[in-house]
Amino acid sequence: MDKKYFEENVIKCKVCGSIPTMAKVTKGSIFSLTTDDSNAKYCVICEECEWEDGSGSQRTGLCKTPEGALKAWNKKMKAE
Repeated sequence: MDKKYFEENVIKCKVCGSIPTMAKVTKGSIFSLTTDDSNAKYCVICEECEWEDGSGSQRTGLCKTPEGALKAWNKKMKAE
């Protein structure tokens, strides 16, 4: 997924009305300074109001793919 596709298909934040961004979260080993990119997870976050998709905890469930994160965000924005 590229940035253009994301911006065309994402629903604006219901709290502040701005376009959210995709975040990539990688976890590194405790014993290594490098990050393991194969275990990367994705989430969508509104940087303007710092609201993240999630129920009650203000934290998104991390998704395995960017497409999954986009789908989760859009579902949440339509539901409420």
